[in-house]
Amino acid sequence: MAEQPPSHSNASGEKPGGQPVGSGSGHTPSGQPGGAAPHTEHLASGTPGYGAYGPQGAPVPPPPPGSATQPEEIRISDLIVTVKDYIFYILRRWWVIILCSILGAIGGFFYAMFQEEDYITEATYIIDSDANNASFLSSLMNLAGAFGMGGSSSSDGFTNELLHGIIQSRRTIKTAMLQRYSVDGQYDRLGHHLIRMYPDWAEEWNIQGETILSDTLVQATAHEDSLLELMYLKVRADHLKVAYEESSALNSLTFRSLSRDFSIHSANTILNTASDFFISSAVSKERQSLEIAQRQADSLMGVLKAKEALLARMTDEQGYGFRASDLLQEGRLLRDIEVMSTMYAESYGSMEVARTNLRDKKPIIEMVDRPEYATHKEEIKLVAFSIIMGILGAFLCVFFFIVRKLITDILADEEQEGVPA
Repeated sequence: MAEQPPSHSNASGEKPGGQPVGSGSGHTPSGQPGGAAPHTEHLASGTPGYGAYGPQGAPVPPPPPGSATQPEEIRISDLIVTVKDYIFYILRRWWVIILCSILGAIGGFFYAMFQEEDYITEATYIIDSDANNASFLSSLMNLAGAFGMGGSSSSDGFTNELLHGIIQSRRTIKTAMLQRYSVDGQYDRLGHHLIRMYPDWAEEWNIQGETILSDTLVQATAHEDSLLELMYLKVRADHLKVAYEESSALNSLTFRSLSRDFSIHSANTILNTASDFFISSAVSKERQSLEIAQRQADSLMGVLKAKEALLARMTDEQGYGFRASDLLQEGRLLRDIEVMSTMYAESYGSMEVARTNLRDKKPIIEMVDRPEYATHKEEIKLVAFSIIMGILGAFLCVFFFIVRKLITDILADEEQEGVPA
């Protein structure tokens, strides 16, 4: 007889899997099919869960706090403790913060002391492009326009904002940089004065010693236009500012530079150039109407004079003898002279209406404060600048300590998690 293999059942009559001997492969101790209790599903996956049972039927305890299987939650108390920790960490280093504040104040004081002061010139002016709307003459112009003798206003839309845009345009600023004035005893173009006045800017763009020979923008070469473009960008960004104050209805143009003469001449030239273009654009339609009426009246006057001269010459040739043909021609000349006189009268009236309309529609730009009388030297407030730099120094020091502690805490947590239990 063959030898039976040893039994693997334990002393309690159970198989190693925790199943009693003789219970059968199809039924569990509770009588359920499948050969395993439903609580052993967690064991098969290798991840114990709440309510799972071990091999001996004992419940598996929940994972300890802080383990990988427990979700982390941020509590208000932990956040308050962290904030207090950071505050105490910063307060323990109060002397370093005060030292940084003092160093920042000293640095700001000396920086402001060695800064060059600007000369600021401010021109204030008033724009009145709608004064004609309330005038009696405007009503006459509209009535004349109904009969083809006048025109409507073309100054509508010419406002403060439009003049501000013209002041800051390339056309205006580049034209101003081409003008010649005496600045600090040296007579030259404003653009050349700008290059000499700011050598660091000129060195940055490598334009030291560059000159402009053309007198107008139309004559400027490509290289000269590139120089003027650099000047325009600098003036627009660092020197020129325009604004409108609604409470007083005043416009202001402010120009600042290291030279009093340069500020005054630049402000005057920019404002005058922009004003001329603004007014010319506002009455361009009226000017065209006046030119047309002027040409028409001049033409009619020329024809009328020719007819009159012909009549006088024919009368002198006839003497005291009049022929029928001469009388016919004389009658025609008299009729033509009468017609031409009537047409000339109408044309002359249209011309006068156009001239009056041009004066009526012309915007008014009245200077209140001229740059020559509104220029002052900017004074740098050393104490205020030092205080600001001191506060900035303290803020940067506190920010450094916060970042430093944050990085230190993160590294400490990572090192603690890497140590085995």
